[in-house]
Amino acid sequence: MAPSSLRLTSIQKESVTLAWEPPQWDGGSPITGYIVERLDPKFGNWQTVGETDGRTHNCHVSQSLLTLVMVSGVIFDPAA
Repeated sequence: MAPSSLRLTSIQKESVTLAWEPPQWDGGSPITGYIVERLDPKFGNWQTVGETDGRTHNCHVSQSLLTLVMVSGVIFDPAA
């Protein structure tokens, strides 16, 4: 059950803010948190760049960390 409508809501010189909508179906359990990860292009692995609780649907991320981002299963390419 992945979040939807992943988008950039703020772009600053050194950071961005990502926002999303909670999944329509939670599998019968409340969502306790979201993990924001980025793809390390050099090594090809995902690294955590932010975490939120289940009630928070946005995350502030340093732009130097931003390449390809995933929020709990939804991949977002800011270059697209």
